[in-house]
Amino acid sequence: MRHNIRLAPGEASFDSDGWKVSLGAEALRAFADGMPGWPGSMTDEMLTLLCKSIYVSAEKGGTGYGGNFRRMYGRFLIEAAESTGNKALAGVGSEFVAIGDSWSKVSFTFKDNSSNGARAVELAHPVALEISEREPAAFEALDSANRGWTAP
Repeated sequence: MRHNIRLAPGEASFDSDGWKVSLGAEALRAFADGMPGWPGSMTDEMLTLLCKSIYVSAEKGGTGYGGNFRRMYGRFLIEAAESTGNKALAGVGSEFVAIGDSWSKVSFTFKDNSSNGARAVELAHPVALEISEREPAAFEALDSANRGWTAP
């Protein structure tokens, strides 16, 4: 049995016997990058089940309502901007709210098109790619907003 654990700022993964599990930004990218291969790697029934499962996991389970955590965090940052005077947090918060809306769009795309999994992947893939770019950038902007701010 072979194991390889890699931890670095902004990414983490675990390899074991040919399986790779990624976390954070790396996982988002792997999710988005892997989508186009799904239709050719499984039966139509399996792809339909996967589409429904993504919807249930992302929209109904987990944090609930797709990007709900991102929307809550975004609203918190907007409120924190007002409370602390760190105005940069408001822009970052708005970005997290928008990313949350994109997660819901991906979720509902999979649900609404689950009977045609290839079509669901085709429609969800560009949004997932966008999320995989925007989310790490939002965290970088948050880090920058915090580094450049001093309490009044």
